[in-house]
Amino acid sequence: MMLVPIANEFLRPGLNDIDVLLAAPRMTSLSRVWIGDEDQLRSMHDRKVFLAVTGPIISAAVITALSPCVLVLWARAPVETLYGYFGIGGLLWAMHTVWTVLPDPILNPPHLSIWWTMGYPFFVTPLVIFCLRLARWQLPHTSGAG
Repeated sequence: MMLVPIANEFLRPGLNDIDVLLAAPRMTSLSRVWIGDEDQLRSMHDRKVFLAVTGPIISAAVITALSPCVLVLWARAPVETLYGYFGIGGLLWAMHTVWTVLPDPILNPPHLSIWWTMGYPFFVTPLVIFCLRLARWQLPHTSGAG
C-alpha cells in the first residue's frame, strides 16, 4: 500500500495521462488508483494500512500471548487435548501472520509463495480440530486424533 503524491508541476489543466511502472522484490499487484485531495487520500490510506497491516499484527500479538498460556494449561492437564490443538494452532497462525506482513520478505519468489501457502495446513488443521472438538462434533477422521 503506497500513497504517492504527484507534484503539481507534473500536471496540466485538462486531461492528464499517468503511466504506472510497477516493480517489487516479491509478487505484487496494482489495485484501484485514486486521484484526489491529498488529505482525503491520506485518510483512506491510513485506514487501509490499519485494516491490512496493523490489525493483523495486533491480532497476531494477542494470539501469540494467549497461545503459550493455553499450552501451559495443556501441560498441566494433558488429557484436555483441546488446549493443545488451540495452543499449537494459535502459535503457528501467529507466526504465519507475522511472516505475511513483514516489510522485507524472508524468501524470494517463487519460494516465498510456495512456503507461505504450505504453512496454511500447519495452523489450520489444529484450529479446525479444536473447533470440531469444542462443538463436540465427531467426525471419523478426527475422532482418533488425541
